[in-house]
Amino acid sequence: MKENYYTHALWHVQEGKTEAFLQAWQQFGKALSQVPNSPQVRGTLIQNINDPLVFYSFGPWESLEDIQAMRSDENVRKALSSILELCSEAEPGQFKTVMQLEFPGSRTP
Repeated sequence: MKENYYTHALWHVQEGKTEAFLQAWQQFGKALSQVPNSPQVRGTLIQNINDPLVFYSFGPWESLEDIQAMRSDENVRKALSSILELCSEAEPGQFKTVMQLEFPGSRTP
């Protein structure tokens, strides 16, 4: 299995800051795309249905070096700071794939 890398984060947004958070997250993605020699930026942001102030984000990366370059970029750091100001809790991290599962399922057509 090819080793894949991901960034993943928990974002607990402050009450009344959801729209600003969504805008800041878009600006963060734009900053990621402007890192010198950056790969294609693909990110997913999901919202907890039972607690709409809780979001998770994740995105694939080609290498740990790409993640490190992104994290050391000044514009990315500023964009991330804007997101953090809107959150009461944030837990960003970097991960690697260790297993993937795929099963056919039991649904009948």
